Amino acid sequence: GDSLGGAALFNRTYTVLYRKLQAGAPAVAGPTQHEEQELFGSGAAQQAVLLLQRLATRSAECRHEACLEPEDFQDAHLCRALQRQLTDSMAVATGLIPRWCRDIVHQCPALVPYDLRLLFFRVTSFGVSRGLQEVQRARDRAPANGRSAAQGMRLPELLVEVASVERERLLEWADAVFREHARRKTELVVLFRSAGREEKGHGHGVTNGFYADVAQALMSEEGSASPLWIAYRPGALYPRALSTEQLANPPAVLLDRCRFIGRFIGKALQQRRTSSLALGDPFCSVLLGRGLTDLDVARIIPDTHRSIESVLDCKRTADAAEGNPALSADEKQSQVQEQRDIVESMCLPFADAATGDPLAAALSCGHLAYYGQPAFSHPAPCPTCGSVSESRVPCTELDVTLDNAAEYTTAQRCYLRQDELGTRVAPLFAAVREGIDEVFPSSALQALSATELDELVKGTVSWTKAEVDQWVHAPRGDFPQLFWLRELMCAMDSHVKRMFLKYVSGTPMLPPGGLAALLGKDGTRGLKVISVEHSSSSHLPTSNTCTVTLRLPDSYPDAETLSLRLMTAISSCTTFEYD
Repeated sequence: GDSLGGAALFNRTYTVLYRKLQAGAPAVAGPTQHEEQELFGSGAAQQAVLLLQRLATRSAECRHEACLEPEDFQDAHLCRALQRQLTDSMAVATGLIPRWCRDIVHQCPALVPYDLRLLFFRVTSFGVSRGLQEVQRARDRAPANGRSAAQGMRLPELLVEVASVERERLLEWADAVFREHARRKTELVVLFRSAGREEKGHGHGVTNGFYADVAQALMSEEGSASPLWIAYRPGALYPRALSTEQLANPPAVLLDRCRFIGRFIGKALQQRRTSSLALGDPFCSVLLGRGLTDLDVARIIPDTHRSIESVLDCKRTADAAEGNPALSADEKQSQVQEQRDIVESMCLPFADAATGDPLAAALSCGHLAYYGQPAFSHPAPCPTCGSVSESRVPCTELDVTLDNAAEYTTAQRCYLRQDELGTRVAPLFAAVREGIDEVFPSSALQALSATELDELVKGTVSWTKAEVDQWVHAPRGDFPQLFWLRELMCAMDSHVKRMFLKYVSGTPMLPPGGLAALLGKDGTRGLKVISVEHSSSSHLPTSNTCTVTLRLPDSYPDAETLSLRLMTAISSCTTFEYD
């Protein structure tokens, strides 16, 4: 029927078509190595979709040159059809969301806006119960056909499991909690124990704080069981390359730590927690199987990249001098020789500048050939003259000169991308994926870009004046201290913003969507501000992180007093017991 106890369940009638599977065929076909060909086929329409995706990818890579915005590639009709499928309770509950939805989101993300791809990820990745909750949230945000969501049937809350962790041994206890809870679908709530007793704080805000504290410990030196991270800039990390010996037999302690990180990322995404774990675009790109770019290499190991590029700069300067018609032959020769002397003074072998690993080999014909691997034994043709020879000259005996500067730079870039920051960290990324797979299939992350995944895990710490005016609100009516608070929030720098967010919500970062995405346990969005009667202006503000509520004494006479008391409160509070 279409009702249960007077509550409407479904709005449509469905015709279910069954197809007989061939013997031995899987019940649900997953992606293969030839996904692109299977998805797009050879039809004109399919090829047009593929072309749009490629154009969008190229446009994003050359954003400073492109005249197209991401919205230019999105189709309103397709998005409406996808939205209907993802908010269809019947399809979600029975797992009958059409295959084309996944194919479009995973293979043609440029055609679908981020919020819709995020809805697909959350609806399809974490099981039926959480999927239906996401459908309910989507309907609450946009009631259909004038029918209020409150009039429909409401889903019960998820079952809750409570874990108590020792603050003094946070990573050890967190690892144990995530190992135990990784495959469970229930809601995880964390309580802290300190000095042998339970702290008074509990609930939504404390659990947010648990994820933030674990993330901070993982990013710190003390959080590494062994040197693990390259902290190449504030707020971005990348695994250190394994040595040749470690690559043959990766240390178990590093693999265990990476699986822990994977479980942590998986649970944070499953539980809708902003963890503040700053991974960075390069980490997320490799995690998604999309590889690194030269720009990523420059970000991760800037010193090595600059030393390589300096060789190519000499080559460019020499080429520019040779092609300059305003110079005489002697002047050209003088400037070229000057650049030649600079390169030769570097005394660089044709090998990796950081590790000494060979990057190329010389054939008997004298031409350089790069094979993409530090060592090789098979004969290969020279790319210049085409000759094949078994004779090899060790590349470490070759010096980098102006003549082979371009080949050297190309070889170095390829080596750093594919080997130093690729092959040598592959076991670590595989362990991270194994940890995520314990929570949900890591392949589901293909719905997101590297930047989107990083922000989803880490969160954001920015807001505009318009957002503050809309989402910092007083349920009982406006009052002077509320306007002063809004002005103060607009003047905060990023460090103070993190302290303020930690005080009012339990985590130093906002979820994707900013202040509008702050959601208290009572279901209210944004930051709620309540005026509290006090006779003295010496009282400090207090907060309730579970409901994201800030209580301001009404005795503050001016904005300066409010600023002083608020800064004292957010800088002095160290545990949830006193917030």
